[in-house]
Amino acid sequence: MIVENKLTPLTREQTARALTAAYQQLTGAMPTTGVTALLLAQSALETGNWQKIHNYNFGNAKAGVDYPLIAQFRCSEVDEHGTEQFFDPPDPHCNFRAYADAANGALDYLKVLHNRASWWQGLHTESPSAFVDALATPPKYFTANPATYKQTLTTLFAAFRPLAVAVLAAPAAPRPPIALPPPVVEPPSSSPSPPSASSGAASANSASSSVGWLRALVRWLVALFRRGKAP
Repeated sequence: MIVENKLTPLTREQTARALTAAYQQLTGAMPTTGVTALLLAQSALETGNWQKIHNYNFGNAKAGVDYPLIAQFRCSEVDEHGTEQFFDPPDPHCNFRAYADAANGALDYLKVLHNRASWWQGLHTESPSAFVDALATPPKYFTANPATYKQTLTTLFAAFRPLAVAVLAAPAAPRPPIALPPPVVEPPSSSPSPPSASSGAASANSASSSVGWLRALVRWLVALFRRGKAP
């Protein structure tokens, strides 16, 4: 199903949290610093430092015609001769995977890498050069010039390594509970009153008028009953 194409920018910290949580969900363990830095570097390269990320697609993964959610936008690919070609919707080259939130996008990004043994192994070398070499093996992850891709990824890897260290050193805390107002403490009383009771003359006047009203109602009902019994 084709959905609306929209930008879903993320901060560095949001991205790092989403990727480490997705890795743990997929593998049952936290990623190493090197793996985290490589994931940050590649997703940043693919999405303009997460400011041009479309529909939470961390790796700009393409979508087949039967993929559940598809976003279409203008894109380009470099052919075997080094010529860059541009494509516009509804050309199928413009079909990209779309996700409802960052958590699902990050998890599927990791699944895409995991589904290709060479890509997953390259990721775990913790080396930008080896990772790009793995991504460049058929079927290639990208169509850009491998040397340029490797140079950019290496620079980003070094830039994001401190962030990877910081995120792994301070795992995300659970969501804080809803802040409720403190309970109201009532003053002690030897003869507690009902919640709606008041005090003083107003209470006495109210009680007196209530009793008079009840007496009048009773007299009216008795008279009505007697009229009904009359022959």
